[in-house]
Amino acid sequence: MVRRQGDALDYTDPNFAACGISGRIPQTWRNRTRKDVQTQLPGFLQLVDLSGNQLMGSLPDIIGGPNVIYNMRQLHLQHNKFTGRVPDAWSQLQPLDERGNPDVIQTLNIRQNQLAGPLPVSLSNLEEKLNYLYLDGNAQLSGCVPLTPFTAFTYTGTQVVGRCSPSAARDVMHKQQRDAFMLTLCNRWLLMWIQICEECCTMLCKR
Repeated sequence: MVRRQGDALDYTDPNFAACGISGRIPQTWRNRTRKDVQTQLPGFLQLVDLSGNQLMGSLPDIIGGPNVIYNMRQLHLQHNKFTGRVPDAWSQLQPLDERGNPDVIQTLNIRQNQLAGPLPVSLSNLEEKLNYLYLDGNAQLSGCVPLTPFTAFTYTGTQVVGRCSPSAARDVMHKQQRDAFMLTLCNRWLLMWIQICEECCTMLCKR
């Protein structure tokens, strides 16, 4: 559960930066202590700032999938302890302007966490919809960003190789998955041979 010392979280004010929140973000956010406010994050929210806290676990699917916040324009989750991968569901985000026409996403900021694995190829769905993407400081984050120069992004301190096409991103992801599989396989074979050698040495010493 997400918790904060003192008053319960008030979802009418989505700016919770550096206010001592800890724990995990549930896939569906609910306020169980206040009956006078909406029980789920409203779909019209344009900004959520949870930066500079002690949040952990997987990144939430709140801006994609069944709990999508369609008008999200800024999401700040930097300087927390999130782990795992960037959700595929984030690629479904599509804010609308006052006339109901497609609008751009200003910022997705997930730098300085503990994210890992390749970036999802589905991020290419945000083509010409996303202005800024901040990935810095996630040492195990890999792959490449399948977006054109319309999107400015930073990735210092990661294993991300830069910008690429969706097909190239898919190739990079598959290569990294193959490399990880081969490394795991080699480690298992090495461990098995070490065990065999130890058993042989033990048998020889007993003779």
